[in-house]
Amino acid sequence: MQPIALLSTPQFRTNDMALNFVSKTRSLRRMSADQRGLIVEAFVLPILIFVGFRVAGVSRTQRYLRRWAMSGSPDNEASRSSPETQAVILSAQRAQSLVKRLAGLEGSCLQRSLTLWTLLLKRGVCADLKVGYRSQYGAIEAHAWLEHQGLLINESLAVASTYVTSTEAMNFDCYLKLEGRKQK
Repeated sequence: MQPIALLSTPQFRTNDMALNFVSKTRSLRRMSADQRGLIVEAFVLPILIFVGFRVAGVSRTQRYLRRWAMSGSPDNEASRSSPETQAVILSAQRAQSLVKRLAGLEGSCLQRSLTLWTLLLKRGVCADLKVGYRSQYGAIEAHAWLEHQGLLINESLAVASTYVTSTEAMNFDCYLKLEGRKQK
């Protein structure tokens, strides 16, 4: 029996995947409770947002996300130094990237941006959701990203500069109030 042939058997590959899972579980245990919570949220939020868009619509989904993120007592961003805020942003981006890499959860640019927006808002960092539009090849395209104090968080300047956007942040949930007034 040749050892090389043994390595390519399905049983060996299954065992290798199991060892890989155990290794990832151990590294997850070594993380702090805050880091684990952030990763769990980064895993669950894209799924909830996907379902929320289909069941409740974008406006209500953002309202529910805002309500959940603001529940409890989030840290006050004003009392946090700029390096601390940048550390929160970076850890949320890393958690989102890790979930994307390991679980394949990505979603549309709006889903990704709302996920990161919620993760940051839950930790007291207020980011602006921007939606830009452009006409390309005869079709109108839209793209979403986040900005914090005028700096891009989850998009490059080269991409964002190709879109026209308003100076205001996009708050879909504010339109729910306007809809309620029209119905009365």
